Amino acid sequence: MASERSWREQLHQRYGDQSNHSSIAGPEAVASAKRKREQMRREAARRMQVQDHDDFIPLDMPRAGSSRELAHMEALEDEPHPESRLLREEDEVGSGEDEFAEFTGATERIPLGRHADRKKKMERRRHMKSLIASVEGTAGSDPDDEADIAIVVRKPRTTPAKPTAAPPSSSTHIYDEDAFEMRADALPAQDQAGDEQMDEDREAQDAWERAQLSRMDGAARPARPDAEAELREAHVPAAVPRVSALPTPTSCLARLEARMAELDTEATEHTKLAQDAQSSLQALEEEERALKLEAEELESRCAWFTEFDRFVQTVATFLDTKMPLLETLEHNAVALLADRTVTRQRARMQAFEDDMALVYGVSSTSLWVARAHTEQRLRCMDADGAWNSPVRQSRARVPVPQDTSDQWLSEEEKASFAAAKKELYAQHAHIMADVQAPEFQDPAADTPAALVQRFDEWRSRFPKEYDLAWGGLALANAWDFWARYELALWDVGWCMTADPGTAILEKSPSGLDGFAWEAGLSAYVDQASSPRGGDDEALVTLASSSVVPRLMTLAEMGAYDPFSAAETQAVLGLCEQVSYLLDPQQRRFQSLIQAYMDVFAAHIQALGTALRATPTIAGAPMHPDVPYARQRMAAILCELASNVLRWSVYYVGAHALPWSASESGAYEALAEDLLSLVQAELEHLHAWGGAVPLIQPLLALWPSAVAPSVRHQVSVLA
Repeated sequence: MASERSWREQLHQRYGDQSNHSSIAGPEAVASAKRKREQMRREAARRMQVQDHDDFIPLDMPRAGSSRELAHMEALEDEPHPESRLLREEDEVGSGEDEFAEFTGATERIPLGRHADRKKKMERRRHMKSLIASVEGTAGSDPDDEADIAIVVRKPRTTPAKPTAAPPSSSTHIYDEDAFEMRADALPAQDQAGDEQMDEDREAQDAWERAQLSRMDGAARPARPDAEAELREAHVPAAVPRVSALPTPTSCLARLEARMAELDTEATEHTKLAQDAQSSLQALEEEERALKLEAEELESRCAWFTEFDRFVQTVATFLDTKMPLLETLEHNAVALLADRTVTRQRARMQAFEDDMALVYGVSSTSLWVARAHTEQRLRCMDADGAWNSPVRQSRARVPVPQDTSDQWLSEEEKASFAAAKKELYAQHAHIMADVQAPEFQDPAADTPAALVQRFDEWRSRFPKEYDLAWGGLALANAWDFWARYELALWDVGWCMTADPGTAILEKSPSGLDGFAWEAGLSAYVDQASSPRGGDDEALVTLASSSVVPRLMTLAEMGAYDPFSAAETQAVLGLCEQVSYLLDPQQRRFQSLIQAYMDVFAAHIQALGTALRATPTIAGAPMHPDVPYARQRMAAILCELASNVLRWSVYYVGAHALPWSASESGAYEALAEDLLSLVQAELEHLHAWGGAVPLIQPLLALWPSAVAPSVRHQVSVLA
């Protein structure tokens, strides 16, 4: 006990008294502080002459008047919340730390100083001991445990061996490494067992570490001093016994054969592996070469198509500039040809009207045919009066002139046509006057930049893309401008005859094969070993987009004269050439034929109406010029009927088109109506003996399937 007091005194002298290192206010102090604050609030309220209510707390700070009040205000600033007079909830109710201190650890205090720290550790060890005792069933041990706890000094261990425990004495010194443990005389058995267990665990741990270090290749230092020397010793091989069995040749041979077999197997595997590697290397090299070639091809293809795209854009700009000029030229050319045809037709109808006024008289009907897209008023037959009127007598009655381009045209009309033709040629030359590049003058020009040369290079270098893009059809669509430029001054009706007249557009090809676009596109198609990318349909496409619309426009605008045999034969020849390109079974070709039949229908209807109408002015049937007038009238009607029968090749016979029943019936009715008029005129003329020269050419063109009854009656007259 003396020794214990001695070390307690030493600790007290060194660290002081640590028992009361902190001071915590109790409930009485808290209640006293609350009462003090309440009293101060009431005094402040009385000074401000505010009625003291239990439920009123001023939020504003009182104004300091006297020095006493100022001192009071300074006292208020020491409160927890001096900026407000409003009480907080935790000031009245509390934060719960006092009620739940047992669970929150609010009652625990942090020990300050060594004495307080040692006391805290002793309390923790005592509590742990009580818990252990309660679990082990030794709760009835001595309750006075303070005597079993003592302070001992553990000095640093110098050797691995366990130091001998020495009882504490008064001469023991206190170091900074002091620790607390159970006193040896209080729990000797338990301390000895714990120390032995710790020593055994430590030795086992050391042995395990040494074993692990011995397995390493010297990466770690040995744990024991003699282990490093053991590792440095040289390896001593095991002793070979002096007496051993000699191998027999059979066993040696067997081992050698087995080894040879293994080596052969390994050599075979190595050879196969080398061959596989060599083949893989060759495959990779071939693939690399193929990829390089493909990359070069892609680069070349990209460059070529980029340049080709620029050329196409240039062509598009060129066409956008020139196409309006070309459309104007086409319109003017068609208008000139239509004026020539209408002038000839009206002059012919005036002569027919004069003869009809002499033979039958005239009515209020008209022999003129209305022009498309015009509002011109038609001239009535009785506008010039009777057959003996001065107007009719001034027009000399001459036989039907020769079928030429200037037939029925006066000298003034011929001069007007020549002037208009000259202007057309000037417009035609003006369109391409500013074009200097040969590839824009002619798509088939002999230059690498020409349109045909580019498409031919595309077809030969990139056939797959050419097929996918239908390059042949694209070329035909691009060639459409130059084809229409050649067709603009094409006089269709007089292109196949050597016309001595002057009312014609010169240098008109006799057929489609005379145009440069047909020759160039045909040569392009023939250059390919096998048609691809729509090459076999290029001519069809171009003819369908340029030739057929041109022929239909001439018919619809009145540029075709159905009374002219030369024009009819020329148009029929061109339709036959078009049928070689277009399928005759297509509706496109049938529309072309029907456009020319509509021209015949308009003239036949006008003639039938005039001949069957009741005359308003009587004629002179006993006049001596009546036979000549009848002969001229019959000649005109027979010429018209012959031209109608020439078109029957597309309605009857082996080359008939697949018309509907109504369309074929319309042609038969039209032909029968005209042939009935011809029959009546031939019967009147037959009495004068001048019908036979007109009947024989007509019967040569008359199919037996067209109006057979009328044909029989006409043949009787021959």
